[in-house]
Amino acid sequence: MSDDDVIADVYAGCFRRLVVQLYAVTGDLSEAQEAVQEAFTRALAAPRRFAGQSSLTGSW
Repeated sequence: MSDDDVIADVYAGCFRRLVVQLYAVTGDLSEAQEAVQEAFTRALAAPRRFAGQSSLTGSW
């Protein structure tokens, strides 16, 4: 499985939850969606850094 495939799988599994969490913080759905998309765009640009994360959504 390639780095892009791993990131795509994580994106599919986490996108909605991350958007909901950011929407709760920002109060703006579009801003929340854009922030999550930007984070994954950065992950695609540096997949080795992304793969080293033990918890992609964090624990609050």
